[in-house]
Amino acid sequence: MNYRTRAAGLALGLAGLVAVSGCAKLKEEWRAATQEQTSATDEQAPLTGRMAFKLVAYDHGKPVIKLPLATLQRRVNGSQPRVNDPLQQLVVVYEGVATEQVLDSVYGTDWRSATTVAMRTAAGLPVLVSSSRLQEHRSFLVWRRMDRPEFVIDSKVPRPQTVAAGPLYLVWENIQDEDSRREGALGWVPGVVALDLVDARADSEALQLAADAPADAVAGAKLFRSHCLQCHTVNGVGNPVGPELNYPSSVTEYIAKPWLLKFIGEPTAMRYGTMMPGMPGDVPDRPKALEQVVAYLTYMAAHKQAPIVGLADQPTVQDEPAAQAEKP
Repeated sequence: MNYRTRAAGLALGLAGLVAVSGCAKLKEEWRAATQEQTSATDEQAPLTGRMAFKLVAYDHGKPVIKLPLATLQRRVNGSQPRVNDPLQQLVVVYEGVATEQVLDSVYGTDWRSATTVAMRTAAGLPVLVSSSRLQEHRSFLVWRRMDRPEFVIDSKVPRPQTVAAGPLYLVWENIQDEDSRREGALGWVPGVVALDLVDARADSEALQLAADAPADAVAGAKLFRSHCLQCHTVNGVGNPVGPELNYPSSVTEYIAKPWLLKFIGEPTAMRYGTMMPGMPGDVPDRPKALEQVVAYLTYMAAHKQAPIVGLADQPTVQDEPAAQAEKP
């Protein structure tokens, strides 16, 4: 767990796939677009890193089209969003395109009726973002930061380190949008290489508490989203840097509460060499906050959902035959 400004994690569980129909014409147009230029200019677009990269769009887990970034730049209006990056605790201006416009261009309106958009990452992790969140809040697929030549993230969790942000990085406008700011780093996805439409449990559903949930569990849920999801998963939702905490067995079922409170509060006092940071010292009423996080985990132990599996086993853009991905 980490500081509130370090904010919560990336990701979001996953399951069954949704039919995408009525976009054959769009698919043909985008297929033609990928073939408009085959020169070094297209393959080595003027992006940080000079990467020869194509964003892949999937339909039912099957490749629909590969879209060179140079083509993406020509077809979708560019943006330079200014965001407060929670992974870096820093205001950054990026360059990229609005995610909503990219999805409209690739899928037409079909994605708007889908439950979830899966962001496939270079690490092979499928990250789910609810379609409703993408429609209600502005996000961007960015490929460059304007304050430095390298497209990297100076991440603060689970330890300070510099990591690659690209090929694409999903970021959210959270300076004016208070709801997005409250979500912390939930849904911020570095390393995006592909998109897919799925019918799946979204993050809010996998982590949702009932209306009659105890007040301490509700408060603990907010703390957990702010401090823990960047490294842990619950019901498969979160960032699997550390272990899943709820399924099939909750940590509250095999670690006694006093030890769990101590571990969350001061991990290095319990385990030598652990990378897990403790609950930050500036959290208001820290002892009560620790109790609330454990109350949330205890509540979720009675509300287990099997993590979604399947999409992570499908080939990614790195190991997929190019000819297969070019077919409409």
